[in-house]
Amino acid sequence: MSDMRTLRRLVGFGEPVAAQYLRGVVGLGLVNLGVNGLFALMLAQLSASLVEANRAQLTRSTLLFLGVAILSSVSISFVARALITGATRIEYRIRNALFAAVNAVTLAELEKRDSGDVLSRMNNDMAQVSEMYTGTIQSLSLALFYGLGSVVTVVCIDWRGGLIIIGLASLTLLVSVAVMKPLKRQGAALQDQKASFLSRMSQVAQGATVIRSFNLAEWMTAKVLQVSRYQQSAGVRLATTEAIQSTTDPLSLLAPIGLLVYGALRSVADVAFVPRLIALIQMQNGVTLLFTTTARTLADLQVKLVSGRRVLELMDLQKEPERLVSTTAGNPVPGNGITVRDLSFGYDRGADIVQNVSFDVERGTTAAVVGPSGGGKSTLFKLLLGLYQPRAGSIALEGRSIYETPLAEWRHSFAYVPQNAFLFSDTVYANIVGGMPDPGQEAVENAARAANAHDFIVQLPQGYQTVLEESGHNLSGGEKQRIAIARAILQDAPVLLLDEATSALDAENEQQVQEALERLMRGRTTLVIAHRLSTIQAADVIYVLEGGQIVEQGTHEKLMGQAGRYRALVDAGLRSPTHQV
Repeated sequence: MSDMRTLRRLVGFGEPVAAQYLRGVVGLGLVNLGVNGLFALMLAQLSASLVEANRAQLTRSTLLFLGVAILSSVSISFVARALITGATRIEYRIRNALFAAVNAVTLAELEKRDSGDVLSRMNNDMAQVSEMYTGTIQSLSLALFYGLGSVVTVVCIDWRGGLIIIGLASLTLLVSVAVMKPLKRQGAALQDQKASFLSRMSQVAQGATVIRSFNLAEWMTAKVLQVSRYQQSAGVRLATTEAIQSTTDPLSLLAPIGLLVYGALRSVADVAFVPRLIALIQMQNGVTLLFTTTARTLADLQVKLVSGRRVLELMDLQKEPERLVSTTAGNPVPGNGITVRDLSFGYDRGADIVQNVSFDVERGTTAAVVGPSGGGKSTLFKLLLGLYQPRAGSIALEGRSIYETPLAEWRHSFAYVPQNAFLFSDTVYANIVGGMPDPGQEAVENAARAANAHDFIVQLPQGYQTVLEESGHNLSGGEKQRIAIARAILQDAPVLLLDEATSALDAENEQQVQEALERLMRGRTTLVIAHRLSTIQAADVIYVLEGGQIVEQGTHEKLMGQAGRYRALVDAGLRSPTHQV
């Protein structure tokens, strides 16, 4: 994406508040030009009154000075408010659009990306985009309107002196233009390294238990420090280039020095030139600003646009459609419950993870899906939820095809309880309600009681209003699972998807969660990814999924009566009623 296209798209977010923002940035330049011009006029009159010893003119000049000071204060505060308010509203719109875009990205697309990179773009790069509106564009507008106006003014005051100022001030462009491309390249490299560092730090936070359990602290520290060194090197390179760019500051002194030499020579020959010299000295600030700030701001804009491009790339990731695209000719297969026919899925151009899977789960019955790790069980659940676009095949629920039903409506028919419950940093009450319309305290408590969660919830410091830590770290695994079950009970969906919610719990917690699950499963069509034999034996039908294909199906008794994959899995589990299969 080109810089101009990036800039146009970013500026486009400010369209609803463009008038306010433009009033601020343009007004800032024009106000500074007007104020500086009035000061130049006042100083010229003041110096003329001193040369001519004119008391009346001196009084008028003093009053003009006071008037200009008051006018500048009022005017700048007015345009500054418009600028800051407009920039804040634009930033708000971009942040909202970015979050909405990320929230709408397909799961498959998000899973390709490192979470640290996504967070870096939403945080570090978004901060750079914000600075572009509040600082870079403001500085560029100030330099252009104030600077160009000053160029015209100095030429009108004295064309020779004006050309001297313009010629000497323009020398600062040489250095600034030379470092533009390196600044852009090094700015992009620094943002990439910031993303890598954030990714490593995210791993440190999320994997704290594993890191300590396996004594991996030194190993992980070495990896973090390596990325930190890369970030430091990228930062030093960028800082060095910016330091080279700062050499334009001494060069900017050439214009006033040259003007003073020229003015001194003219004033010696003609003392009446002194007022014009004073006015030129005042206005040369704007000319110098034009060349120094414009070049520097354009270089800074290059860096900001790199971040802007990274933000837009995140916004442009493939979005989840309103409904999935049909991959199967003909009408959906009618059925009483869930019907899956010839379902296949794979990532990009890789081999299919799920291959030609077909099965039926009758309404109100329970189906268990078993098989070795990596066999496609979790992927199958994601396909049923419409989180992935199938390559082929059909899914129907009570005769409704997933391809003919909006995804939001389709997912309302499913309640999902994962193996490791995810809880938000919010109150227990909000976690149970889970974004649904608030059913009231009584309904929430009834759901919690059915999930065997009410008793421990009321023992929390603020009961249902207790704010949970990130991912519910202030709760045990069993407590988190029961809150997730309460959420599913409150959702009251006809289809239940269980990714064996008891596999990682101790005996006491397992019993309470299992009781809650049994209540939840009553009267519902249930699919469960089963790891424990006790769960499998209670299923109406068992599907053995291996290598993305259903290799066996039947009841527990039927499958145990034949020498196949299911029996081998059970035998490997020593036929323990609670052992994982």
